[in-house]
Amino acid sequence: MNIAALLKAVVEPDRPALILPDRAATSFRELDELASRLAGGLRQAGLQPGQRVIVLAPISLDLYAGLIALFKLGLPAVFLDPQAGFRQLERAAALSGAVAFLGSRKALWLKWLSPTLRRIPQTLVVGGDGPLTLSRLARDSAPYESIVDVDPETPALITFTGGSTDPGGPRGVLRTHRLLASQHAALAGALPAQPGDIDMPAFPVATLHNLASGITSVIPDFPFRRPQAVQTEKVLRQMLEFGVTSASGSPAYWWTIASHCLAHGLRLPLRRIVTGGAPVAPGLVERLHKAAPQAEILAVYGSTEAEPVAVMPGTAILAETAALTAAGAGIPLGTPVAQVTVRILGPDGRERATDEVGEIWVAGEHVARGYFANPQAEATNKQADAGGRIWHAMGDLGSMDARGRLWLAGRVHTAIVRAGRTIYPVPVEAAVDMLPYVRRAALTGHPDSRLGESTCLTVELAQEVSPPAGWPAQIQALCAEHGWAIDRVRSIRHMPLDARHNARIDYRRLK
Repeated sequence: MNIAALLKAVVEPDRPALILPDRAATSFRELDELASRLAGGLRQAGLQPGQRVIVLAPISLDLYAGLIALFKLGLPAVFLDPQAGFRQLERAAALSGAVAFLGSRKALWLKWLSPTLRRIPQTLVVGGDGPLTLSRLARDSAPYESIVDVDPETPALITFTGGSTDPGGPRGVLRTHRLLASQHAALAGALPAQPGDIDMPAFPVATLHNLASGITSVIPDFPFRRPQAVQTEKVLRQMLEFGVTSASGSPAYWWTIASHCLAHGLRLPLRRIVTGGAPVAPGLVERLHKAAPQAEILAVYGSTEAEPVAVMPGTAILAETAALTAAGAGIPLGTPVAQVTVRILGPDGRERATDEVGEIWVAGEHVARGYFANPQAEATNKQADAGGRIWHAMGDLGSMDARGRLWLAGRVHTAIVRAGRTIYPVPVEAAVDMLPYVRRAALTGHPDSRLGESTCLTVELAQEVSPPAGWPAQIQALCAEHGWAIDRVRSIRHMPLDARHNARIDYRRLK
């Protein structure tokens, strides 16, 4: 089994596979031929199946062709997080045991700064046409037409994430060839394509799914590491020029695009909009519906280790659950996909009853079973049941309602115990977020000798709506109506958010 076989077996090889900014379209046939030549060059350079290759490069044709070449040869691709600190990059690189480094010219500077990366014997450059570049390698090499047959549990991708506060070090999520094939099947079931679809994915993993499905991917012209910095005019121009029918991106990405469209009276020409990677607030869904009233809007819940887990239709959010969110129910994550099993467990390990909050655990063929060289992370986040099935802890607190829908209550480390009563942040934050003058809110707990923990609600005010006089007292009164004791309300100019999607609140930095 090799995931590269899925990427090769497309029905229409002359259909555009990738349309990148400022570059002519590349067909599936051309992409496969380029990947085969790169695979021939890598094989000629002496790389053997099972040897790991570090990848640190931006989205490009070379990146995807290089990744397919690695799959063809059975070479696991190790993706480092460029937004991690230097020490974390060093630790992840050392753990990888890589024999080759595939990176951009900018990443080469990092290699010369890093003793660990410097020791890697082979270097290949993504972009350009000079010595050691993938372009030169492809031009000078005979194609390798075969696909190495590997065991289904052979690693295909190792993605290092986190690690800055993890005592076990950076977490390398291990995605095998079997898991990637299962993830492809789960995404196809949750987000079925229509004939002739042209997709604009702002998630790189979605592009891999498209390549395996024979769907054209128009890569949006925006900085992938800063989704909030998207220039809507560029993306809209691409949508119209190439006839894009569906698109995906983080909430920060879509908030910027939808807000621009509403401010300038523009419409998004899409039949489907997918968002995820962070909680999806009703306010975002409402903006997207106004900007694209004909589009199906889907909020997808998952993580690097398990994607997708659940899907929530935007129509249900607008018609029903937005009112429940305003009333303090939290944020709906949707109905679990068919390929996953979900449990809500309490601290004692017992399953919670309907509507009771606990930690969300998932199991399924597309759920990563382990981490790379990190037994501590496995001990914390993985658990085998009596039948040997591996369960993954999502790190989220939530509940399951009577209709089988998941609801988010917060992250495990964000629950607050005030005067003996547990307060979950997301229901509070989501209700306050629906006030017109609030951009986003965050609830944190702080040590208190009398209460155990006191509560502080931090609010980032909306730029387009002025808050009323005495707004902190108004928010405290609203919370009191729901039984939430808020000891302090303060404002902040910019809420600290996660580096990856710029959409999740970074509670540690905020505190």
